[in-house]
Amino acid sequence: MQRSSIASGHKVVTEAAEDMLAIGGNAFDAAVSAAFVSTIAEPLLNSLGGGGFMVAQKSQESEPFVIDFFCNFPQNACDDIVKNFEELVIQFSESQQAFHIGPASVATPGTLQGLLHIHRNYGRLLLADILAPAVELCEAGVELNETQSYVLDILSPIACHQKEGREIYAPEGEVLKCGDKIKNRDLAAYLRELPKDMGKSLYQAGNAKKWLEPWGALSSLTPEDLADYRVVRREPHEFKYRDTHVWTVPPPAQGGLSLNRLLNQLGKISLEGCGFHDSNHLASLAQVLCHSNPVKELKLEEFQKGTTHISVVDDNDNWVSLSLTNGEGSGHFVPGTGIMLNNMLGEEDICTSDVSNWKPGKRMSSMMAPLIMQAGSEKVAMGSGGSKRIRSTLMQMISHITDFGLSLEEATLAPRFNWDGENLHLEPGVLERRAKSIARTFPLKVWPAKEFYFGGAHSVAYDGQSQWIQAMGDPRRNGHGRVLEKEPKSES
Repeated sequence: MQRSSIASGHKVVTEAAEDMLAIGGNAFDAAVSAAFVSTIAEPLLNSLGGGGFMVAQKSQESEPFVIDFFCNFPQNACDDIVKNFEELVIQFSESQQAFHIGPASVATPGTLQGLLHIHRNYGRLLLADILAPAVELCEAGVELNETQSYVLDILSPIACHQKEGREIYAPEGEVLKCGDKIKNRDLAAYLRELPKDMGKSLYQAGNAKKWLEPWGALSSLTPEDLADYRVVRREPHEFKYRDTHVWTVPPPAQGGLSLNRLLNQLGKISLEGCGFHDSNHLASLAQVLCHSNPVKELKLEEFQKGTTHISVVDDNDNWVSLSLTNGEGSGHFVPGTGIMLNNMLGEEDICTSDVSNWKPGKRMSSMMAPLIMQAGSEKVAMGSGGSKRIRSTLMQMISHITDFGLSLEEATLAPRFNWDGENLHLEPGVLERRAKSIARTFPLKVWPAKEFYFGGAHSVAYDGQSQWIQAMGDPRRNGHGRVLEKEPKSES
């Protein structure tokens, strides 16, 4: 029996990957098709105008590798650009948050170039076939689930900031709600032409000049920034947690280093003799998070950034761990394409407003940390959304699997901790007396329910010795996992 598995942040995203495997594609084809579908199914978490990373391992090759297609600082990024940020204040139930959007917030995007690069170098299907599910869904529509409705409700002032956004997200004048269908016909038309265009209408200097022209001095992004953008293959950041090898993104991204630091601290603590989430285990997690992750985060009422993840392993042992983001989006679209551009220059957890730390023309940093991990014959691909909580989510997932032998489902559903610089936050599900023991040492807030704030870890796993295979999408973000089985072709 041949087996493969897929996990993502949306049912139709997983189904697109499944379709590619069914017609003879490999894990790279599946992940790329899923990523294009994600731009319509998870439109405020992922866009072709954003950026991302892939950690992957090809069949029969010993070492994983990284494809970096994150955003660049524009060459002209400077103080004047910060002055041009459009500040949009969004009211939450108990607080307000100012978002920085508009043309000035747009960094040089990489997602479209990255997905085309992955297809060209590692896939085997025709690009038109890979794009077909996304084209169909853009035209027919994707029903908004609870997670995407929640995100759209919060970010509707950004989504509907311009006429193009209102036509997609509020076509009848009211913002779409859960159960409504979201369509993007401009994106469908663009994707239909993409096998011929191959991104030239966005990235070639002459074409880019036309759609950038109306922005004028409001943006530092130039046609040269787009024409000069390059996808980069990198050696992964590799480290070991106890007996588990981990491969993730290297600098200039910071997500992999931050995860390494957390696990390095946890690795100094013996968990031998601890029961899962007993008082000693909880105290160890709390100690590492509070002492190794002192970064002050946003208030909990505030929105917690847009990122999604796709994990795939195929029946030929190709592995893909793919993380994608658009920030919250800039509110501005490339005319006629249905593509909203990112607001990475306005993202404070990615890009400090102190422009002396900016590196014009160079890669921006990121907290994303897609990874592949292996212990013996067991291998896992995983990643998560959640901005600064990505590292704490993945640390706990890796520890739960490595230290306690939890399945992907058990590790994903387990209550999570996060430290925001002032308080330790805990999901419900831990015995009250154990939570109280933590509260004697750390300022603790126990949440009434598991939710979006604590990340979305979508993972696949396979054990080459026992042949078991798993897939798990995180329910905190309506994730969806699928294990596929098929009989091998008989030899004639």
